[in-house]
Amino acid sequence: MGENPEITSKDYLSLFNQWKDVKITYSSGEILPAKEQFNSPGHAVDVIRRLLHKSGMIFDNAQTIVVGHLNNKVRITVMGDGVIDQDKGLAASIRIVNPRKLTMKQFVEYGTATEEMLELLSQCYSHGVSMCITGATSSGKTTLMSWILSQVPYHKRIVTIEQGCREFDLTVSDESGNVLNNVVHLVTRTSDDPRQNIDLIKLLETTLTINPDCIAVAEMKGGESMQAINAANTGHSVITTIHANSCEDTYYRMVTLCKQEQPGMDDDTLQSLATKAFPIVAFAKRLEDNSRRMMEITECETLPNGTRRMRTLYRFHIADSLVVDGKTKIIGQYENVENLSEGLQKRLRENGLSQKFLDRMLEGEKKV
Repeated sequence: MGENPEITSKDYLSLFNQWKDVKITYSSGEILPAKEQFNSPGHAVDVIRRLLHKSGMIFDNAQTIVVGHLNNKVRITVMGDGVIDQDKGLAASIRIVNPRKLTMKQFVEYGTATEEMLELLSQCYSHGVSMCITGATSSGKTTLMSWILSQVPYHKRIVTIEQGCREFDLTVSDESGNVLNNVVHLVTRTSDDPRQNIDLIKLLETTLTINPDCIAVAEMKGGESMQAINAANTGHSVITTIHANSCEDTYYRMVTLCKQEQPGMDDDTLQSLATKAFPIVAFAKRLEDNSRRMMEITECETLPNGTRRMRTLYRFHIADSLVVDGKTKIIGQYENVENLSEGLQKRLRENGLSQKFLDRMLEGEKKV
């Protein structure tokens, strides 16, 4: 393997299990051994150490686990001697984090979702309904989130908040270079001096003072979850992602994360705040045949007596799993189960969505 191993846009994820076992996961989902290999455990350590050094990260016997970002928007995690066997050299994960920019037509052609599902998400978010995209790593959450943000009307101010490096690039310019939309991109900053650190919580607190219409928190994975919920419950349109196994599990995951910031608050109160903040949840998943599907879109409706009801708006129904030419193929179709609640329809009308458009959107749902 060369002195500066090249990572291209076709490579989605590089996994170093040990110095002589490097696998590449491509954007198509195919996993293949790397064409080039290290010569020895020491060679692997030396190359990765120099790669990290260029981005200001130190990897040695004292710092045997390194998590960070390379300059070219690549997320990297490295584990070395003392954590893994010395004769293995190292274990690492190098992942390209810049999301693919897909059109609605491409989402539909790839089978990720239907036009009606995508239109529902984009119109809800653009008209003040906060939502969470949930799923495992590489399920397509960030790509979907990026598309939803790209549909926000230009006059609305979007603020994106990200950890470590910037993935989103939402600025739209005309042929003369004039910026057409209204976007601010923010990213956290780490420092050897803790007083100089700027974390997600600080960025969220600051964002609320700069008059945002729409806020995008790239991922909720800590105490910033409480701040995001507070922002969504105070009139801002917030979109975020989270790691969870279903739409319903998303709220339990939010409660767990909020406990880091509010350990004394009871679970039911936190769940009530979370469901009111993010009534819409979309669950994305990469299936066994490497296709990415939006498995479910739900609305958590808060009833007049304070109880909550999960409404399944859409779901992907798997009918069968076949093996064709040695490869798995998932057979299924999208179904519209329920429409938006009357309460959320009223909220959308109050936030400027026309009744004509809402009727067309609901009629489209029935045809799925």
